[in-house]
Amino acid sequence: MGRYAQGSSVTIDKSKGEIERTLIRFGADQYMAGQSQLMAFIMFVYRGRTIRISFDIPRRDDFSTTETGRRRSSQKVQQDAFEAALREQWRALLLMVKGPSSWAVSRA
Repeated sequence: MGRYAQGSSVTIDKSKGEIERTLIRFGADQYMAGQSQLMAFIMFVYRGRTIRISFDIPRRDDFSTTETGRRRSSQKVQQDAFEAALREQWRALLLMVKGPSSWAVSRA
């Protein structure tokens, strides 16, 4: 089974924007997203509670070889694989935010 959003060409900025629009639609406010070399996160307030969701950023060194153990041919190919993994992670975060069980509480 493949990974969710594998091969996604959607930019990280577009995913962040979609996450923000989804959160606002469900009634969240004070949205923030950030990323460092070690982790990425979103944070927002929903019904008076601050919620933070984060994930670890893969190390660039992890992409020096393919999943089958072959050495990647160049730094550019390694960088492309790293960026693809980041796009997949942001798309997966969007899916989690959109998940029906996340917003099961009524918005009364």
